[in-house]
Amino acid sequence: MRKKVIAYFRMSDDEQVNSIERQRQTYKTWLKNNPADYECLGEYIERGKSGDACVTRPIQAELLTKISDKEIKPDLLWVSESSRWGRFDTNYKYKFVLPLKKAGIKLQSNQQEIDFSKPESDLLYDVSQSMSYIENYQRAERVTSGIAVLVEKKELPLHTCYGLIKDGKKLKLDNDKAEIVRKMFARYLERGSINNVVYWLNHEVKIPSPTGKKWSLATVRDLLRNPKVSGHYVYGRRRTGKIFHYDNSLLPKQRHEDEKGTSLPQKQYFIEYAPEIVEPIIDLETWGKTQLLLIEKTQPTQRLKGKKHKYTGVLRCRCGSVMRGRKRGPLVEYTCTHGNAGGCTSIVHYEVNLNNFISETLKQMTDEDAVYNVLYAQNKSTDDNEQELSELREKYARGQQRLYDLEGMLPDGFTDKLRELKKEIDIKERRSKTVLDLTKLRLAAAETARHYKEVFKDATDASELSREQIQEHFKSITVELTRVQSQTGKRKYSSINRLLIHTYMGKENTDGDNGYNVSPLDAISYLEWTVNVPLPLKFARCIPDPF
Repeated sequence: MRKKVIAYFRMSDDEQVNSIERQRQTYKTWLKNNPADYECLGEYIERGKSGDACVTRPIQAELLTKISDKEIKPDLLWVSESSRWGRFDTNYKYKFVLPLKKAGIKLQSNQQEIDFSKPESDLLYDVSQSMSYIENYQRAERVTSGIAVLVEKKELPLHTCYGLIKDGKKLKLDNDKAEIVRKMFARYLERGSINNVVYWLNHEVKIPSPTGKKWSLATVRDLLRNPKVSGHYVYGRRRTGKIFHYDNSLLPKQRHEDEKGTSLPQKQYFIEYAPEIVEPIIDLETWGKTQLLLIEKTQPTQRLKGKKHKYTGVLRCRCGSVMRGRKRGPLVEYTCTHGNAGGCTSIVHYEVNLNNFISETLKQMTDEDAVYNVLYAQNKSTDDNEQELSELREKYARGQQRLYDLEGMLPDGFTDKLRELKKEIDIKERRSKTVLDLTKLRLAAAETARHYKEVFKDATDASELSREQIQEHFKSITVELTRVQSQTGKRKYSSINRLLIHTYMGKENTDGDNGYNVSPLDAISYLEWTVNVPLPLKFARCIPDPF
């Protein structure tokens, strides 16, 4: 039976014009020598992407996703040499090898076949990759050193900026644009405002920016800070490079692991006055005055104090993320911090509506019977609780299996969530095996109701609660949604279905137990309230409900 093969070709940069064709020719020769044994399923080509682990390779990621989802089921993955699949140390091996290993796919190069299910073959691949990584590391250090030498000799060509054009390895004036730059500096020194310069460029003289669009604040500010306009040869204003970078010392410095492959600004860079290479647009005196004024006008960013809204930190989205409050006109609204404004649900919740929903709960919190009923329902072992406990155990078992199989590929916080799930299971198991002390339960309800009456005596509804009261007595308020539609079915949107409110019971001990001991094995520290929100008028719940 013929084996199925997928080919992956990669070249590091666009200057390697013949690299892909050379790899394809090698692949065709390999297939030609084995025509009866292999069947080609396709080719995946990655252009202009380094093999370093810090670089994102979209074609490779797409291929691994298809393999993991079993959209394609090859027997072999062909590369011209193992380093074409990637140059990385063993810390990153799981990203690129584990999906192949789980799918039983061998890595076939022109020289050898690597079977990850065999320990000796897996070890050989590790050694090969480590040697390739070391070679790449040393080459990057040499390249960075070579660039630094050219910078020190001022032989490395500079990029142009607005007002300057290239003339061989030198920069000379673009007279018309250079005159605009001089007027920009003069206007800034006269008015002391970058916004004023931007307005002047866009609305008075109406000159397009370097990109052909309108000038922005950032573009003008960067031009005012660019040393090239004053005749300086400058290099290294941003840290670039996958492994090494250099600063004004012109010595190769290894980049931090979380910075690899990114471009970041740096304060220490090579700068030297060289009017013979960079023709000055403005004189040094004007340049110096401008930099001093920019420093004087720069205000340090300060965090606003006392501006947090009262449900901030307590209100949570259905996805578990904390919701952020902000004022829009007379109203305060809350959005999910997960993703863009509006978050995972693209829904805004208004504080005035939340106050109305929570006010009913506020009344129940001061009612002894209501507190007792919540405590009893919260802790009584029922068939529903047994069913919920069984589902939690199954969910925990699936999470453990994922942890064993894909430990290195799991999202951030997965282990913590699994640990919290185990705690919830332990609590429910203890409750299912114990008998509630109804006398203690009634006493706890009475004391809690009295505590709430004292705390909220001046508040008739939730709108009168202060932020301090909410932060101190409310553990969390979680919003659950439902999808609704109009009677005609033309309008559909997401609406609040209910609020899940957890409130502290008001008793705290410093010895480690918080709450009331109402059963032999457990202590209750908070109450679970549910507020069902009515559907909007003339709207009905969608079936099926996506939430």
